Amino acid sequence: MEIAENEMLFIYDSNDLQDREALAYAKSLKHYHVKALDVRKHTFTEWQLEEILERLEMEPDDLINQRSAVYLEEYVGVELSREDALKAIRKHTDLIRTPVAIYHDTARLIGSSYEFIKKEM
Repeated sequence: MEIAENEMLFIYDSNDLQDREALAYAKSLKHYHVKALDVRKHTFTEWQLEEILERLEMEPDDLINQRSAVYLEEYVGVELSREDALKAIRKHTDLIRTPVAIYHDTARLIGSSYEFIKKEM
């Protein structure tokens, strides 16, 4: 994923009010052009997921939102291998914990929309 110096890739869930609020804060940042990817509309390649995980310094199962309806219906109590977790995320992109901000050479899970102000990005 090529991300320019002044660009931020913002991965969010359009069905989540807090994610939409965080996106609005991200778009208000003066130093970044924000490219938004909605997990409800975007399918990630395995390569993209691997790069996101590498930048987050996480394993696939750490990126899975264990409160999502899909997780609760299909994966509760299921031990997923790395490969199986990646397949699950590719099949059900709404399993991804959001929002995720990717900028420069790093990525962060955003806990609240106010993190952008606190971190003075």
